Amino acid sequence: MLRFRLTVVLCSFALLTMIAAPALRAVAADADSAPTSPPSSVLESPLDELFPPPTVAVPPAAAETAPSTSGQDQLWLISTRSIRGCKPCLDNPALQVQKRSCGQGWQTATLDEFFAADDPQMVTAFWIHGNDVPSDRAVEQGHSIFHTVAANGCRAVRLVIWSWPSDYVHGSLRNDAQIKYHRTNIEPFYVGQVLDRIRPDVPVVLMGYSFGARISTGTLHLLGGGSINGRSLPLAPTTNRLPRRAVLLAAAVGRDALSPGHRHSEALGQVDRMVITINPRDRILRFFPALRDDGEEALGFSGPSGLGQIGELRSRVVLLNVTPYVHKHHLAIEYQKSSEIMACVRDEVMTAGATAGAPVAPPSQVTTTGSVVPVASANSAVAEKK
Repeated sequence: MLRFRLTVVLCSFALLTMIAAPALRAVAADADSAPTSPPSSVLESPLDELFPPPTVAVPPAAAETAPSTSGQDQLWLISTRSIRGCKPCLDNPALQVQKRSCGQGWQTATLDEFFAADDPQMVTAFWIHGNDVPSDRAVEQGHSIFHTVAANGCRAVRLVIWSWPSDYVHGSLRNDAQIKYHRTNIEPFYVGQVLDRIRPDVPVVLMGYSFGARISTGTLHLLGGGSINGRSLPLAPTTNRLPRRAVLLAAAVGRDALSPGHRHSEALGQVDRMVITINPRDRILRFFPALRDDGEEALGFSGPSGLGQIGELRSRVVLLNVTPYVHKHHLAIEYQKSSEIMACVRDEVMTAGATAGAPVAPPSQVTTTGSVVPVASANSAVAEKK
């Protein structure tokens, strides 16, 4: 009798589960897709509100066809994965350089060959990937970005895949992230040494994703005469250098980093424009404060703070709210799949070096006074400058 009652109870429970499961899944799906309110820090920031999403659109025909590049475009790979240590090597670091040749694949090259290919008529764009990206996937990402920014472009592009040691470190996720966080204090010295040797009349764009964005702002900070952990970068004396440009996607860097007196405060003085994507629903960047002692939120999560203190440099900042396109995701592929986001990235590369204005500010001579000029999107900014 007891066995019979137990069987009845188990059968009833199984039936109830079968009936309730679809409803529970529907509720969960609704909750997952429901929009969430931005964190209070976004609303309390000097920007008051996030700017609307980019409105650049790719024609359906262009999105459906395979992209093509011109015969002048170049694809390079510079890797620091063989360089280990807790301190940057400033004396001839062992950078591994390769160039992809048509019909021959990747061929070993040298930095001298890379610099010999400098061309003022060609945009040199760096793709710096994020965390937990093995070397083969870094090449895949960079190759995809190469075809995106160079496809049907009006200018030749030399794209550099910057491959840094971001392979997953076994253990806790927090330990893995902290190790890479500290590596992003070293990597800017290597990127900076390369950028400093590029001809001053060559347009340069830094495209950084997640921790790659932190490497990008750190590099620009060093090139502006700043220091990281008490170390600075010996810079070659140059005059009339073209200002660089930066595109920061899902930036895993503190939102206060660009403010005067903070970690990467000299970065904005080295660019004519810095495009920053913002996504307050990013499920990875929401945990960024755990990596920092001060608990500061990520730049790509809440947007920059302290912009009211930087005067005329504020006009160089472009904010793009990408939540409608990537939702809660923190995967580079989600950004690459968005034709709207990639169209904005391509526009930034194609217009690099074409902005009228004064050359880049000398190190440590960036003014912090002037008017604040908000920019709504990459499109409107380009339109205003024409």
